[in-house]
Amino acid sequence: MVVDTSMTDDRINFKGFVSDSLVVCGATLATSYHEVPTKVVATDCERVAVSSMIQDATNPNRKNSSNNSSNNNNNSNTDSLLEMVSTLKAHIDAVNAGTKQKDEKLGQEIVDALAAIPKIRPEVFSKMFRGNMQDLLMVKYLAEVTKTQLAISEKLNQTLQV
Repeated sequence: MVVDTSMTDDRINFKGFVSDSLVVCGATLATSYHEVPTKVVATDCERVAVSSMIQDATNPNRKNSSNNSSNNNNNSNTDSLLEMVSTLKAHIDAVNAGTKQKDEKLGQEIVDALAAIPKIRPEVFSKMFRGNMQDLLMVKYLAEVTKTQLAISEKLNQTLQV
């Protein structure tokens, strides 16, 4: 994998390669590399993480707001979700009232989306959410401790080199 981080066209370019060895009488004489097609596949979690990093990077006060950025992102994501649910509810109400025509394809997509949501009792969800939130906070804490440790190590190295 070759990654071009210069971002000349506002993106990170990359290429994938596979190697072939030229073997004669059991001895490897050379290695050749052939480019293969590559494709970026990201999970929903990775998209959220990258979006969060981009928002933090574009925020001019990100050093001051790093502690609250996770909460701000969660709040904005929740607000966005509530807005989408409100729009969906208004559409369904309009169809039920007869002011909008039924769309079978859209209706099936709504049913499929609702069927994909796991059925969890509220108390189980709350417990799971708190547990995951504690895990997230622990990871964030460990990341901050690691950053601090790296900063201290860098300062010690600079002091010892002088």
